Amino acid sequence: MPLEPNKYLYDIQEVASRIVGFTSGKTLDDYRANAMLRSAVERQFDERLRARFRRHVHPKRVPPEFMS
Repeated sequence: MPLEPNKYLYDIQEVASRIVGFTSGKTLDDYRANAMLRSAVERQFDERLRARFRRHVHPKRVPPEFMS
Protein backbone atom coordinates (compact mmCIF):
# COMPACT_ATOMS: atom_id res chain seq x y z
CA MET A 1 0.00 0.00 0.00
CA PRO A 2 1.60 3.28 -1.05
CA LEU A 3 2.28 5.80 1.65
CA GLU A 4 0.34 9.01 1.26
CA PRO A 5 2.83 11.83 0.60
CA ASN A 6 1.39 14.07 3.31
CA LYS A 7 1.83 11.32 5.92
CA TYR A 8 5.42 10.81 4.83
CA LEU A 9 6.12 14.54 5.09
CA TYR A 10 4.38 14.70 8.47
CA ASP A 11 6.60 11.89 9.79
CA ILE A 12 9.72 13.69 8.57
CA GLN A 13 8.55 16.90 10.24
CA GLU A 14 7.89 15.10 13.53
CA VAL A 15 11.30 13.45 13.53
CA ALA A 16 13.02 16.73 12.66
CA SER A 17 11.15 18.53 15.46
CA ARG A 18 12.24 15.95 18.01
CA ILE A 19 15.84 16.10 16.87
CA VAL A 20 15.82 19.90 17.08
CA GLY A 21 14.39 19.65 20.58
CA PHE A 22 17.05 17.14 21.63
CA THR A 23 19.92 19.17 20.21
CA SER A 24 18.78 22.73 20.93
CA GLY A 25 21.54 24.62 22.71
CA LYS A 26 24.04 21.80 22.15
CA THR A 27 27.28 22.01 20.21
CA LEU A 28 28.77 19.31 18.00
CA ASP A 29 31.23 18.57 20.80
CA ASP A 30 28.30 18.15 23.22
CA TYR A 31 26.70 15.72 20.78
CA ARG A 32 29.90 13.73 20.36
CA ALA A 33 30.47 13.55 24.13
CA ASN A 34 26.93 12.55 25.09
CA ALA A 35 26.05 8.95 24.27
CA MET A 36 22.45 9.40 25.41
CA LEU A 37 21.95 12.39 23.09
CA ARG A 38 23.47 10.52 20.15
CA SER A 39 21.27 7.51 20.87
CA ALA A 40 18.13 9.64 21.04
CA VAL A 41 18.88 11.32 17.71
CA GLU A 42 19.85 8.07 16.01
CA ARG A 43 16.74 6.33 17.30
CA GLN A 44 14.52 8.90 15.62
CA PHE A 45 16.09 8.04 12.29
CA ASP A 46 16.02 4.32 12.92
CA GLU A 47 12.45 4.00 14.09
CA ARG A 48 10.69 6.35 11.73
CA LEU A 49 12.59 7.37 8.67
CA ARG A 50 14.44 4.17 7.89
CA ALA A 51 11.31 2.07 8.34
CA ARG A 52 9.29 4.31 6.04
CA PHE A 53 12.12 4.58 3.54
CA ARG A 54 12.68 0.81 3.48
CA ARG A 55 8.99 -0.03 3.01
CA HIS A 56 8.21 2.46 0.28
CA VAL A 57 11.27 2.63 -1.93
CA HIS A 58 12.20 0.02 -4.46
CA PRO A 59 14.78 -2.34 -2.82
CA LYS A 60 17.30 -1.92 -5.65
CA ARG A 61 17.46 1.82 -4.92
CA VAL A 62 18.00 1.49 -1.17
CA PRO A 63 21.63 1.69 0.00
CA PRO A 64 22.66 -1.58 1.77
CA GLU A 65 23.27 0.18 5.10
CA PHE A 66 19.57 1.12 5.21
CA MET A 67 18.46 -2.50 4.82
CA SER A 68 19.83 -3.77 8.15
